[in-house]
Amino acid sequence: MQQAQKAVTGTLLAIGLLAAQASAAERCPMKNQQINESNALILLGGTGRGEIRDFSAGTIGKDVNLQSHYSGSFDRCGQLEEAAFKYQKTERNVRLEMANHTLRSGEGWVTQYDIAVSMFRDNQVRLLTRKRGTLHFTTGKHGNITAATDTFLINEERGFTNSTYRYDDQWRLVESTARGTDALNNEQLRYRYSPQGWLLASDSDKGGISYRYDDKGVEQSSTRHNRSAVSESSSLESCQSWDEHGNCTLSETLETEMFATMRLTRNISTAYQYHYWDDAPTADQ
Repeated sequence: MQQAQKAVTGTLLAIGLLAAQASAAERCPMKNQQINESNALILLGGTGRGEIRDFSAGTIGKDVNLQSHYSGSFDRCGQLEEAAFKYQKTERNVRLEMANHTLRSGEGWVTQYDIAVSMFRDNQVRLLTRKRGTLHFTTGKHGNITAATDTFLINEERGFTNSTYRYDDQWRLVESTARGTDALNNEQLRYRYSPQGWLLASDSDKGGISYRYDDKGVEQSSTRHNRSAVSESSSLESCQSWDEHGNCTLSETLETEMFATMRLTRNISTAYQYHYWDDAPTADQ
């Protein structure tokens, strides 16, 4: 009897899964994986493999007081529904805190963020600078992000940044340009791809990131470099393990930052977890 019940349950689960997939196909007549990936690159700073339902990532510094948490979810059509990020680093009496929250809104997305830099001195915390604002991302008729407007306060002084995005004929993001009152935000990023369509690098005058893959297109590592008025930094993030879809589940990062009078190194570990829309249901569910 138990075997018969399990067989019936398994059949019903399979029928339900097929029905859900058919319903999803009807709801997503204009689904375009490349547009979804380009939008994720803008909104999240990266993409993943497979039909991801949700993800989470946690980072901790091994030799520096650093913690961060990142999470997000996608609908059945592959569009980002919500994402949240929190980051805190304390080093040499200076604390950097960042947080943002992104939500799907109508035909675009809205991100609210807060960035603060504080200093510890004489057992007191002194706020050095704070930036908080709201980003509105708008999409075109094909669903790709075409522009973003950022309105913010920096130490209670109002400002703005307007961004535009350019694509190739395959809907791959090839350029983003940001211009406004915050000079630190003004930047033109250029994106390069391999013949297979894998993102190879994004570069600007302020720095960039490059990616290395195996022969199946599974990302192995990424290298970042950044330049600012006070320092230059570089980092190498190397994946240590992957899930069945080829997404990294554990990475180790070595970061180096050079100042005029000192050199800092940081060792950082990040764990990732992904759930997918095609994950097989169990008989107990």
